[in-house]
Amino acid sequence: METLLYFLNTFRPSLILRRTRSGFFWAYGNQIAFLRWFYYIKILRKLNFDVNRNTTLGVSYSREQFGKFTPLARIYNPIFAMMCIPTELNKRLLILGPRYENEIYIARSLGFDLKSISTLDTFSYSPLVDIGDMHEMNFPDNEFSYLLCSWTLSYSANPKQAAKEMMRVTSAGGLIAISVEKVSEIQMLNGVPGILKGSERIQTRAQLQELFVDCEIKIILEPIATGMLICILQKKIPN
Repeated sequence: METLLYFLNTFRPSLILRRTRSGFFWAYGNQIAFLRWFYYIKILRKLNFDVNRNTTLGVSYSREQFGKFTPLARIYNPIFAMMCIPTELNKRLLILGPRYENEIYIARSLGFDLKSISTLDTFSYSPLVDIGDMHEMNFPDNEFSYLLCSWTLSYSANPKQAAKEMMRVTSAGGLIAISVEKVSEIQMLNGVPGILKGSERIQTRAQLQELFVDCEIKIILEPIATGMLICILQKKIPN
């Protein structure tokens, strides 16, 4: 009887459809994103932006990057790490800086419905991405259970304010995924295009703990010298 129930539960049409859709977005997310990028950038030549130069660095550098489609696998790792944490949170997700829409399709492959995903970027050609400033987000308090900020914090001239806004829009118990590139001391002195240099650059556990004071670190992958830093934080639940 248990075997029969398991079989019936596993092969429900709705479950099969959901798994098929998730597999489709996982397998073809980059291809879909490329076709959409080609249509909007190369054919329509569409690019909207509304950048606050007081808070966002590397404006010219960032804008130039839209001329070529370069999705990077590294953007997937933070959301994978975040989804490894078992929770009973509702699936309301905010993605900051989804340049080529890839994060959106990966999120859909992981079970997020498109209606439950909100996005924000300073530049966008995509109708799926809203234009705005992560330092002053037009979202209510405690709106999202999940927040993905992949390779975006390095573009902030005011990371303290950016972190404050991220914590504001994340609900108690919600998860925040942060990833940045940890660079060498020489690179920090010379600067990397479009991002902070020197001691101001956010790229260590200690700096993230200082920024996200209302959060607890659940997962931290920090390279010793250079490489990708991934940090999953959980917003504390008030006593």
